[in-house]
Amino acid sequence: MFLTRYLRIYFAMARNCLVREMSFRGHFLITVASETLWFALQIVFFEVIFMNNDGKPIAGWTKYEVLFLLGTQHLITQFFELVFFTNCMDISDQIRTGGLDFILTKPVNSQFLLSLRKLNFNSVANIPVALAILGYAGYKLGVHLTFSNLLVYIALVGCGVLILYNTLFIMALSAFWVVRNQSLFELWFPVRNFASYPIDMYPPSFKFVLTFVFPILAVTNFPAMALMPLTSEMNRSVFNPTHAWFVAGWAIGMLVVGHFIFRFALHHYRSASS
Repeated sequence: MFLTRYLRIYFAMARNCLVREMSFRGHFLITVASETLWFALQIVFFEVIFMNNDGKPIAGWTKYEVLFLLGTQHLITQFFELVFFTNCMDISDQIRTGGLDFILTKPVNSQFLLSLRKLNFNSVANIPVALAILGYAGYKLGVHLTFSNLLVYIALVGCGVLILYNTLFIMALSAFWVVRNQSLFELWFPVRNFASYPIDMYPPSFKFVLTFVFPILAVTNFPAMALMPLTSEMNRSVFNPTHAWFVAGWAIGMLVVGHFIFRFALHHYRSASS
């Protein structure tokens, strides 16, 4: 009953967002085209690098392995932006303008409403683009799909989305103490770009920090590595089951930490009018 109620609320909010999005079709099409162009430029960037390297592997990664990584990164990013990104970026305005006061008065979990009330349907159109790139790169790599490795991949993609959400959500919660925190969000895009590159391109110290301390590399590299086939001449990092448990642990841990920080922030919140 509890789950059914929240699903009904969520689908009602999604329907309203879709109606609003379709009211401005020009904006929708321009945004979709911009996202697709940005992704295409990332592919061209690596294509130029490989062309100037005579097609040889870079840091042990072949061209199609990097393309598979880019497809995975784009897929995770689009799901994250579809569900969470707009809501997290809006938290500061909700606190500053008093919109949070109205959310707190509703008989629904406040974090649920803050995190999920808006869907960015622009990202839906780019999910097939990511899947097409994954299919093409996977075909070139000879990826062999089984039920188990596909399940691991889907689970890791989901965990990656949750890690991105909780990272941005925790950053957004700083607005409870620093109302205008837009400068903090300017760090988000450069940091997120680290996930676009193969894990072996980084020096050992950077690789360790960006994988096990702040796991932005684990978000995209581990899912991609879980499906990429092993070869005898391979000279890159390989996936092992502990990577899956590590990413899942981070996702769950950050969910818990984000929730407790949110409850702590609400405990000290005195509304916009006080």
